[in-house]
Amino acid sequence: MAKSSTRRVTIFINGKEVEASVKQIRAEMNRLVNEQNRMVIGSDEYIAHAKKIKELRGYLKEHARNIGSAASAWSEMYNKVLQFGTGIGGFTQILSTLDNITSTLKQVATDLAAMDDVYSDVIKTTGLTREEVDELNESFSFNI
Repeated sequence: MAKSSTRRVTIFINGKEVEASVKQIRAEMNRLVNEQNRMVIGSDEYIAHAKKIKELRGYLKEHARNIGSAASAWSEMYNKVLQFGTGIGGFTQILSTLDNITSTLKQVATDLAAMDDVYSDVIKTTGLTREEVDELNESFSFNI
């Protein structure tokens, strides 16, 4: 069974809470990048924006990893269902084969019982022993 986990992320930028939806995280990151583009490279403000941008990118990467994990889990489950279906098909073939073997054994048992009745009739009629009837039967067999 797949594990389900829910995680609440609260993001504060400049003391203001930003809702943690992917769309809003991207929007906030784009806003920060645009602001940073107008700043002096290496300034304290520039570095602070870079840290915030890096943090937001981390949230988006984690989101992408989670989606990848979910997709992987679904793919694995799908493959197991396919294997199970194939297994059922194989199991059905095995059951069919066993059914055929059972039918064949029943027919062999019926034929042996009929042959035994014939042997008994021959023994009663001729007074021969079982071994003698077996030899007689062998003499009637054809080697093709």
